Amino acid sequence: MNQLWYDTLKERLDNTLLVLAVSVGIPLCIVLGADWLRRQLDLTDKAAILSWPVTNVPLASWATVGLMLGVVQAIVVWGRGSRPWWPLARWPWLVLALGASASVVPSLDDHVQVYPDRIVGLGAPASWSGEDGLRFEKAAGVEVGCLTIQRRHQPDIATLSYVVHFPGGQAVDLQNARSGGQRSANSWFEAVERLDRRALRSVPHGPNAPVHSVACIRALRAELGEPAFGAARRMLGISDADLIRYYAEPHEAFKRRPADGL
Repeated sequence: MNQLWYDTLKERLDNTLLVLAVSVGIPLCIVLGADWLRRQLDLTDKAAILSWPVTNVPLASWATVGLMLGVVQAIVVWGRGSRPWWPLARWPWLVLALGASASVVPSLDDHVQVYPDRIVGLGAPASWSGEDGLRFEKAAGVEVGCLTIQRRHQPDIATLSYVVHFPGGQAVDLQNARSGGQRSANSWFEAVERLDRRALRSVPHGPNAPVHSVACIRALRAELGEPAFGAARRMLGISDADLIRYYAEPHEAFKRRPADGL
């Protein structure tokens, strides 16, 4: 008797949790799947040097809607006991899926493209749209930092963070154009370095922190190699003296001179 009661209670609990999980998972899978699809669509203008998709669908809002629906359905399923609950759940799920899909379809082709002289966004703020977009000649400043991308079960990637500031408080983070993997990080760095050396060379640069992480700078140097690291140092504002004084490897201590302030 106790075993039968336990099995019945467990079945009701399993059904309730299943309904709750599916109700939350449907909109999340659709919104996240649309974001993945945006990255697979080849919408980049060949003249653009960087691009990334724009996600205007509020993920948190759809998660909340799914959770609220899931709670209501879970209560109904719990109350029905062992009676079939699928006929009652499928129609709300269908409406939820259609609603989430309808919200993401219009923005599937929204993206930002970075050209050698400007940033143009479809689905981005209104000031980005149009042929002119945000022109680099009007940039107010560039914020550069050393960044370590931590990855599970794979080596970390040392790279840069790069944010372009425009008048009016607008800021564009070019990290959005970088996807996962070392090869992508290297391609991203090469594109940003060309941009920094040409269109943004006369724009004031500043670090995103008072002091760069020593471990990050050393890892960046090891990954890029000396020629590319020289470009990264220029972007970060690290002088030869600063490199020797703060970021040199221990075995390079013999290169330090009294003129370096040590």
